[in-house]
Amino acid sequence: AFEARRNVLLKYRFLFFRFHPHAYFYGLVLIFRSLVFCLVPIVIRDDPGMQVFLLGILVVAFGEYQSYIKPWRAEICNIIDAFLSLLLVSLLFCAPLAAGFTANQAPLKVLGMIAIFGMIGTGLAIFLVAIIKFCRRTPWYHLFLCHHKEQAAGQVRYIKSIVSTTTTLNVFIDSDNLLNLDKLFDTVKTQVGLFCVYLTAQTLMRTWCCGEVVSAFVAKLRMKTVRTASFVPPTHDQIANMDFYIGQQDSTLSQYGITMAAVGEAVKMLMDPAVPVVRLDHCTEVGCNRFVWVARSLLDFKSRAGNSKPSHPQLLICTCPADEEALAAAGYLTLKMIGGMSGVFGGGDALCLPDYPEEYVNFTELMAEARGVLIIFSNATLKNRKELMIIADAISLSNSRADTTDACPVIPVHLNSFGFPNESYFKEVLPAVIPQEDFRYVSRMLKTCFKRISVHLPLSASEEVLSAQVTAIFHRLPSMVGATSSGHEQSGKSQSMVGKANSHKKSVHDGTTSCSTGEDLEAQDSSFVIPPSSIDTMLQQENAVGMSV
Repeated sequence: AFEARRNVLLKYRFLFFRFHPHAYFYGLVLIFRSLVFCLVPIVIRDDPGMQVFLLGILVVAFGEYQSYIKPWRAEICNIIDAFLSLLLVSLLFCAPLAAGFTANQAPLKVLGMIAIFGMIGTGLAIFLVAIIKFCRRTPWYHLFLCHHKEQAAGQVRYIKSIVSTTTTLNVFIDSDNLLNLDKLFDTVKTQVGLFCVYLTAQTLMRTWCCGEVVSAFVAKLRMKTVRTASFVPPTHDQIANMDFYIGQQDSTLSQYGITMAAVGEAVKMLMDPAVPVVRLDHCTEVGCNRFVWVARSLLDFKSRAGNSKPSHPQLLICTCPADEEALAAAGYLTLKMIGGMSGVFGGGDALCLPDYPEEYVNFTELMAEARGVLIIFSNATLKNRKELMIIADAISLSNSRADTTDACPVIPVHLNSFGFPNESYFKEVLPAVIPQEDFRYVSRMLKTCFKRISVHLPLSASEEVLSAQVTAIFHRLPSMVGATSSGHEQSGKSQSMVGKANSHKKSVHDGTTSCSTGEDLEAQDSSFVIPPSSIDTMLQQENAVGMSV
């Protein structure tokens, strides 16, 4: 069969191998062009001038089409084809001059007038279309989120996802919508309804952010700001010397007609109390609901932030609640996962643990019913005691179910800010974070976790890239389609898991089960018991000294 197909390609290579795949039909175009050229002297017999005119139009039209699609595989062939069309037009207009024949003037005058008025009409149409496009730019963005990518890419991404899934409004963030930096400031001036500055520590130190703020004030747009805990307003001296505040004296903005004086004036107006402020640093919501509250505040929605807690979550998402970018990543993944749960689990819900702090004490019960756990690693994860204990318990419980039909994989997901730990972390940093009685357990579970391939979630990338990474996460989750359990079965499974965990805790506490030490950590079996100071014990100790969950 392969030999037959190869022979067909060899026989008809003059059809398949001359043109690019997108111009596979160009052989028919060449045949049609030859036919039309032959028909012109047959249709118009007694008027040589009209024949020359029509042939010239046809040669130019086919030459323009060939230059547009560039059908030939060899680039030199495209150049030669266009050049031959030019020579053919030159020959076409030189031959009548050399022959000295006389042409019928009446039809040529009519065609000349049509050509003149056609050029004038085309010019006017182009002018009117340009005015209409300038006055009514498309697409129209109801909300423009100006931000510093390194510090707030995930937060604005999650806010855009919230707005997109709950409304029909169009939101601009540069990762998705910016294609040409030269058109950025023009977009702000002509295609934006509400301009929002997401203020983090370095937002007003970024050249392009400052240019966007200036363009928004020049266009007199509606403006709001979102203040995070890391933002410190610039002083009067810093506003007066914006070139030093930004960190570059020869600013890139000068080529767009924006001076440092204009930047300083715009920043001063931005800090004015008249500009509405959404204070994320004063928000009383917890977890990802903080960003839901921000989105609703920006759009002046008064409804309640957050959603109802899922009763039987099939997917648990854990991250450090002290890291805003990690929280936003968890919220974004929760939205994406809920949208695709039916294809993986046959239904169900995802639960983001930071949204419900009271559920940390029930982590063992939740994982007993779950079919997957996502651990989001950021730069704050490995320094947070509560998160480290959650990770250790998740790995331990996952290992105990690894060889069963009820597997619950733990999938590591790391952000751009996360740096994988080395031996110095386990020798110097981890002992200062984890109590001595839990150190060996947490250390071993972390090392087990980092032997698994982590999924990179680049929050500053486009939606297409992030969707591909979310798909990679889905591929690592076990399917439950057609295998859902009843509530009684789930309850029994949960009680069995909790009983096993409590039994392990008691045996370790009584000294009947020993923990491994020293160099044996790497050589031990993957299954491991939960120590007595697990997450619930730890939280009880924190509550005793007045720490909130």
